[in-house]
Amino acid sequence: MEVDLVLDPVIDFKEMYGDRAELQSEDLIIKVASVRHLIEIKSGLGRQEDLADVRALKKVEQAGGRQGDD
Repeated sequence: MEVDLVLDPVIDFKEMYGDRAELQSEDLIIKVASVRHLIEIKSGLGRQEDLADVRALKKVEQAGGRQGDD
């Protein structure tokens, strides 16, 4: 598992938390930013790996939903 930490997000925490997605791994629930917010955050970082993530996240978004929803 890989985790990206953003120390100075461009989105207000309350807004991100209100629109969070929840992923479950066995008996652990992991709260993550929504696909929409991840796209916004990663678009602003400009690193090649983040831009690649944006392309992949846009495919998830176009597939019809939030990452982690079943």
